[in-house]
Order: sequence, then C-alpha cells, then structure tokens
Amino acid sequence: MLKNYFKIAWRNILRNKLRTGIHILGLSIGIAISFLIFNVVTHSYSFDKFHPDGDRIYRVNTLTDWGDGGSFPNSGTPGPLYEVISEEITGIEEKGKLYTLYNTLAALPNTEKVFGRSNVVTFADPGFFKIFPREWLAGNPETALLQPESVVISETSLHKYFPGSDASDVLGEELMFVDSDSIYAKITGVIADYKENTDFIFHDFISLSTIRSEEQISWYGLHEWGSVNSSSQLFVKLAQGVSPESVDEAFKPLIAKNMESEENGEYATSFFTEPLSAMHFQPNYGSSHVSKTFLNGLIFIGMIILVLATLNFVNLETAQAISRSKEVGIRKTIGGTRVQLISQFLTETFLIILVSSVLALGLVEGLKVLFEVYLPKNFTIAYFSLFNILFYTSFPLLLTLITGIYPALILSNYDPQRAMKGETIRSGKFSMGVFLRKNLTVIQLSSSIAFIILVLVLNYQLKFVTSQPLGFEKEAVMYASLPFMSDPDKMLQLQDRFNQEGMVQSASLSGSLVSSTSLWTSDVKIPMDTTEKEMYIQVMNVDSAFVKVNGIPLLAGKDAIDKVDEILVNEQFVKEAGFASLESAVGSSVTFSEEQVTIIGVVADFHSRTLGRKFGLCCLPTILNIFKQ
Repeated sequence: MLKNYFKIAWRNILRNKLRTGIHILGLSIGIAISFLIFNVVTHSYSFDKFHPDGDRIYRVNTLTDWGDGGSFPNSGTPGPLYEVISEEITGIEEKGKLYTLYNTLAALPNTEKVFGRSNVVTFADPGFFKIFPREWLAGNPETALLQPESVVISETSLHKYFPGSDASDVLGEELMFVDSDSIYAKITGVIADYKENTDFIFHDFISLSTIRSEEQISWYGLHEWGSVNSSSQLFVKLAQGVSPESVDEAFKPLIAKNMESEENGEYATSFFTEPLSAMHFQPNYGSSHVSKTFLNGLIFIGMIILVLATLNFVNLETAQAISRSKEVGIRKTIGGTRVQLISQFLTETFLIILVSSVLALGLVEGLKVLFEVYLPKNFTIAYFSLFNILFYTSFPLLLTLITGIYPALILSNYDPQRAMKGETIRSGKFSMGVFLRKNLTVIQLSSSIAFIILVLVLNYQLKFVTSQPLGFEKEAVMYASLPFMSDPDKMLQLQDRFNQEGMVQSASLSGSLVSSTSLWTSDVKIPMDTTEKEMYIQVMNVDSAFVKVNGIPLLAGKDAIDKVDEILVNEQFVKEAGFASLESAVGSSVTFSEEQVTIIGVVADFHSRTLGRKFGLCCLPTILNIFKQ
C-alpha cells in the first residue's frame, strides 16, 4: 500500500510540473534560509557549553555609575578583588584570574627564532585550570603555574615553537615574551587544544605570580580598587546550592569596606556575576561576541519566510482542489476511504517537501557565500551533527503535517456524487473550506506586505545610520597598529617618513583610533565658586596632528597641543561642565589625573564609539611623551 502511495504521488508530481516547480522553489528557499539561521543560532549558543559544572561558573563584572551619564558595565575587575574575594565572600569554591595581553611578541631566547606578535598570550593563576580543566599532554596541573616565570602552552603553540617535538620534550625549555618588559618563562606544561567552540582563545598561559614587583603591579593596574581594566578578568565557581544573587548581594559590604562613597552615600562602583553561558553575548576576547537581539531578529525573519512559503503551498494546493475533485469522486466510488485519501495526499506533500529539502542543502552553500560577511568568523555547517540530522529528519515530517493536512482534509471531504459532476460545495451553503482558503490568502498577502514593509524600514534605517555625520572625516584616512611599547624614537621616525611622502598630507600618532571599541574612562574636577564639580569623562591620548588628520572641526581655541598640561575638550564636555560658552572654556584650568591642566581648545562632538551609544563625554588630552613610558 505504501509503495502505491509513493508511486501515485510521484506520477501526480510529474504530471503537474509547473505546480510542482512553484512548490519546490518556494519551499526550498524557505527551508534553506531556516536551516542556515538554525545553524547560526545553534553555533552562537554552543560556545563554552562543554565545561564541567558550567552552570556554576561565573565571570565577575564591574558596573560604574556615571550619574546622569548613565552606567557602564566592564568585564574587568580591580586587582585587589581577586586577593580577597574567597575570604570575604562565602560560597566561592574556586577562583581563577586572567590578565590578557595584546600584541605580545614571542621568541626563543638565544636564537633567531621570533614568532611575531599575537593576542593569544595571557597571565593566569592555578585556579583558572581548576575552573576550566584541560587535557594535559605534559606537566602537573597542580603546580604548573605556581612559580613565577612559568608558562603553560597549548598544542598549537607546541607545534609553532617546537615543530616535530613531543610535549614531554619541551618541559623546561625557555620562551621569551615581550610586553611592557621582557619575560623569560620556562615551560611547565602542555595542554591539548579545545575542539569545541570557545571564547577562550589563548594558547600561552604565563603564571600570574610573575607580576610581583610593585612597579609591575602598578603598571598592570592591579594595585588599587579604583583601577578597572577589561584585561583583568576574574572567574569564580560557586559551591553547590549557592545562588549568584547571594554573591551579588555579598559584594555590597565588600565595596563599602574598600571603596569611598559619593557625597550622597552611594557607591559609583558595583560588582555582579555573569553566567558563563552569557559570556559569548558580551564583549570578550577576540571580538567573537554576538548580539542576542541580532539572533532574535534572525529567528523572526526565518519564521516569517517559512510561514510565507508554507501559506503559499497551502493556498496553491487548495486552489488545485477543484481540478482534482473528479479524481476524489472516482476513488471514493470504487471504495477508497477518507483515511486512504488523506494518506495519499500527505505522501504527495511529503515527496515535494523531501525534494525541496534536498535542493535546500545546495542553496545553503550559496547563501553562505552570499552572506559570508554577516556570518560568524570561521562559521561552518556540520551537516552530520546530531542537531542537523534531527533537523533534517523531523523538519520534513513536521512540515508535511503543517502544510499538507489542511489540503488533504479538504480534498478527502468531497461528496463523491457532486465531485463526479464537478461540484465541490453546495450552493447557498456556508463552506468552512472556502472560508479558510480565503482567509489564508488574506493572511499570506498581509504577511507578505508586512515583510516588505519590515525590509523597507530596515533598509531606510540602515541608510539613515550610515548617512549620519560622524563628526570626523573617514575617507582617505588609513591606520596601522604599531607594536605595543615600541621604541618612541622609532615611532616618531616612522611618522616623519610618512609626512615626507608626497601622497601623505599628514600623519598622527595616537593611543587609539578616533572611533573604536577602545574606551578609557577617568574623572576630571572643574572648579566652581566655592567647590569642585566632578565629571566622568572619556580620555584619548593623541598628538598635535590628531585633530587635523581626522578632520575633527575646531570650534574654539587651538588644536596644536604640545605640552603635557594642555587638553582639548568637546562640546559635550563644555555643556556638562557648565561653561557659559565655548570661548569661555578656553584657558580654564581643571584637575585631571591629580594634575592641573589647561583647556586650549574645543572641538565638535564626534562618534568615538558605536552609533548605538550616547555621545558621552570625550576629553582629548594630548601628551606627546605618552609614547615614552
């Protein structure tokens, strides 16, 4: 019987090529888009799901309240918090710390082997590997990071630094890392690479105890509670039964004990725990995070497209019902039951969806190429993974029931005598089938119109955002990332060489780009009549050519900063500080970094971060010797 169902269904499909082609094209596009979105979403939610007791692992974040300027969450924590958290707060089973490094040079000392700079080097304490266990190819996980100048490398680094060597052979070998200073560290362990998706991109783990002198601790900003750096990250594993809310509450007395409160008795800084499962959706290492809002939007779009494809299928099938009424009449006349007819029509629907699903697999690869720039980095589809196999086995069956059951019920319900005459409904009588078919058509057209409007709104919104004045010139401006802690004289020589090139109008050295994800915040005090007004600001270290190179309009004063006690401010700063005019702000003295500095100019507001954020306060102190630290 089942064989006959498929045979007859296949013949009907071949007999109606145009109808079949429309069905297959519409469904295959809908399935392909849904399958791609399904993989993008499951890929994003798969990060760091494999760690033991992952539901008890949290990252401690810092929240700084800027008052009217809003609040700013930071994934970093002050250095002293790591020292006291397990003693001051109960319920902490393990604590682990990372201090991430950037543009760190790796080399083999006493050789000419230099491996370039990378962002996969970090300081780590022994507790980190207790929270995030690894497979150890060599070394003792309990003692590998106890002693200063120790380093644990990954399998990738093993093959990079010592090609052809076994893990046990490199124990005791020395590596040199160049950051603020040269670090000579002996290899005490080798760990296997992660095979799963993870945000922990690091391959070289230098013992945190290497940072031990007062000068080093101060340089890395680990010396005081008021210093928060996103490079300094603290992870905790809570004991069984301990809730993150109780830990967040326990942070309050700890803050009161170690930090100074504001005039109103409130504290500008607070700490909170972030689940490991949420880390991928927040800024983290390697800029691999993704927005949950973006993912939800993708799911919504995929559902709309699939619903439209499904409604299109249902409407076409019910519209074809009249032409198949005689077929139904003959089948019922010769003894066919309604159940057999429903099975026959569902089999036909299943074959169409099955062919559409196979075609969709080919379309998915095309969609990947077409939208590659919008997909996650190194995104691949594992077609034979458990989730994808479940998708491709259950999805056609589910879609068959959703799209095929209504047309099958309509067709199988025809009265055989009237069907033989070509009459499908009784004249003057209400027909639920006709009613539903008309309303399904209305729903399909309404959904299509809504989708078109949504796309147009998004298109206009994107055009609006991309056409907004940024406050600086971005055309014809190029930048290069120079090595951290480079020789200042060489950097100035490089700048001079660029200025001598005929194609270069001007060159500038700065601590960050005019617009980037980088953010340095501090405070400044503005003298009032009898007191001082304290403001939180954004700080950018630049040189005297920065404003002209980036085309930032100068509104008052001058932009040629050449002294360490001179700063530029923007319009927002002048407004928040309460100056009567832009000109009145020029020449005023304020306290910045415990030093008296003079405002020599005011520039226009510019977007130093994403357009989704408020302008905020942008102070541009220019310290020419900033590169000579």
